[in-house]
Amino acid sequence: MKLRLAPQKVISLSALILLGVFILTSYLAVNVPWMGVILGNDPLCEGLCVLEVDQQGPAAGIIKAGDRLVALSDNEILLQSEDLIEEPDSYALYSDYNTFIERQDELYAALAQPTLRLKLDGERVVQISPSASRPFAALPLLFWYQLVCGAIVFLAGMGVFAFRPREHVTILYALTGFGLMLASSTAAIYSTRELAMDGEMFYSLSLINQFGTLFFVGPFVSLLWYYPQRIHSFPFGPVLISAFLFCWLLNLFQVFDSIDVPMRYPIFIGLLTTFSLAVVQWHLSNHQPLQRAILKWFLLAWLGGGTVYTGLHMVPLVLNREAILSQSLGWGVLVTIYLVIALGITRFRLFNLDRWVVTGWVWFLGGGAIIAFDAVLISLLDLNSNLALAITLAAAGWLYFPARQYLWLHLSKSSKHNDYREILQGLLTNKIYRNSGIS
Repeated sequence: MKLRLAPQKVISLSALILLGVFILTSYLAVNVPWMGVILGNDPLCEGLCVLEVDQQGPAAGIIKAGDRLVALSDNEILLQSEDLIEEPDSYALYSDYNTFIERQDELYAALAQPTLRLKLDGERVVQISPSASRPFAALPLLFWYQLVCGAIVFLAGMGVFAFRPREHVTILYALTGFGLMLASSTAAIYSTRELAMDGEMFYSLSLINQFGTLFFVGPFVSLLWYYPQRIHSFPFGPVLISAFLFCWLLNLFQVFDSIDVPMRYPIFIGLLTTFSLAVVQWHLSNHQPLQRAILKWFLLAWLGGGTVYTGLHMVPLVLNREAILSQSLGWGVLVTIYLVIALGITRFRLFNLDRWVVTGWVWFLGGGAIIAFDAVLISLLDLNSNLALAITLAAAGWLYFPARQYLWLHLSKSSKHNDYREILQGLLTNKIYRNSGIS
């Protein structure tokens, strides 16, 4: 007898996994030496420019915004603009990639000392005592943005998988979300570092990021083999995913001199394959108006977001140019794929799912939002629990519940399940998706 979990159990398990990812990534992001400064690049500056100083940090009163950080003076480690590079595999060659990781380790060792001498512009030398860890509140908005992007795509994928766990398309869709979550959450840690982190940790996170990227692309390309119609009985998905994982192994062992060969070229080939499969699917949907309408919407999401990200981020790197769209901001482009797919479920029943699937997720996430809102009020505003709970309930009554009710009425106009009590009971008892033919 095959184990079969009800949708709400799959969703709850997904939420627990996501919570674990948030906790682990936050721990790794704060468990680094911290000077309490925000650094930036300026081509007119020697070294790194101090953009902002945390008034509660170790550098407060010693360094000020506008100073130029030239070197870590004890070892005369001259600082370079490349030290702040967001994504190490943006280098074209593994030799440059490895040099960057080694330099990060050298900088990290200096920052981990009890006292640190810094050489500023004008031959000034100051001394600070870096904190052993970074305050949780000092994590930048870009860190949370990347985590949220990963959370959205992961939950979107698992939300579809929860109601059709045995179909190729929903399994592949869930795998794309899982791969993208791995890539974005690891990038969130090292791309928002203050200056440096442990080289071994940096390298491990980079490898996971690269694995997640290829694990996203493999299922991403494969999905058009199976949807809206299966093109052939050949097991295209498993073969292609295995090929991309083999590319990751080539990357791991640095078989080639260029990072492009195992990482970027396969992604380009995958995108071209996706367009080819789209043409085949378009031909198969000829004289099938419903299939053609579904395919139009699906291709709008699937090819649109992927093409924009590849064109603005990957292509410039292959041409040895600076990426037009940074990887961090690029996650938002990929998130639009999943948002458009969710809208397509409500409009065209993509993946043969009804619109109440999206509504069920809105209810689930709304409850989580209330809990998160309460926690934020307590931790950031220093409110006692009773006052925070009162404010949360007020916000829920005045903002969340009216918005949820409006969305529910909008989504359920043509649904045969119009009573929310029937929906909730069905989700909890595993009944609705059985009666609707979902297997």
